[in-house]
Amino acid sequence: MILSSHVPIRFIDIQVFVHATEDQDKVLTAIRMCFQRN
Repeated sequence: MILSSHVPIRFIDIQVFVHATEDQDKVLTAIRMCFQRN
């Protein structure tokens, strides 16, 4: 018998490395768009 437990994910650590010439606001906006709830 296989037991399955569902534990909600409460925190995800995401690290983003941005090149010095990148516009940080554009990068942050793109990241936020990736994780928006629909």
